[in-house]
Amino acid sequence: MVADPSRFDRANPALSGFHWLVGGVVTVTAAMVATLLALVFAATVALGAVIVGGALAAWAVAFRVRKATRLRPASTRTMVIEARKVGHSWVAYGWDQTAR
Repeated sequence: MVADPSRFDRANPALSGFHWLVGGVVTVTAAMVATLLALVFAATVALGAVIVGGALAAWAVAFRVRKATRLRPASTRTMVIEARKVGHSWVAYGWDQTAR
């Protein structure tokens, strides 16, 4: 059974304005609560994105460091370079070049 909303106005016409006022206050309160919840949800999503971005950045740095510190193959570690005596000192060639 559905109640007739105008029944309250007919029961006591003096309270009609009060009902409208309470309805307006409840509507404004509900809108403010919904706005607050939307802001909290948006802040939560943004914070999650920042945390995930930081984790991905840390992973990328760790991956690059691990890749850079890996041992080179034995052929490049035992590379022979050329050295010549010039005057009283030795001069080495080829130490700053990559293996061919």
